[in-house]
Amino acid sequence: MDSYRWNYESLTQNRDPMSPHRLEKQVTRAAQKAARKSRRPLTEQEALDLKIQIVPTWLRWVLGCASMVGAIASTQDWFGLSAAPSAIVFIFSLFVLAFAIFGIRKTLSALGEVISSQMLPDLLGAAVETSASIFQAVTND
Repeated sequence: MDSYRWNYESLTQNRDPMSPHRLEKQVTRAAQKAARKSRRPLTEQEALDLKIQIVPTWLRWVLGCASMVGAIASTQDWFGLSAAPSAIVFIFSLFVLAFAIFGIRKTLSALGEVISSQMLPDLLGAAVETSASIFQAVTND
């Protein structure tokens, strides 16, 4: 019965965009992608230049759906507004949709100012180690 209990920490751990677990997961994913693209292990400077999504996925989905509803509502005159305010709502909805699609991406070096000083070397180490392990596995085969 205990295995079915929800652990509050595990549920909220991935909600925080700056949690170490989430950042490490994103850094390793970005490092793998960059290493495959460059076809060699990443250097420390290249790892610092990795871009990571800051806005949580669930928030981007909510904003995207709400902006699409707002855009459709403004074109269907659901708000009962005249043409000018409806056009403003439509344009605003398109800007929010663009934000939801692209989000906010920051480099690892820019995140260094925000996150703790202990976490940055760990994230850099994870990025370089992940990119090196991809090519070590390839050379061992």
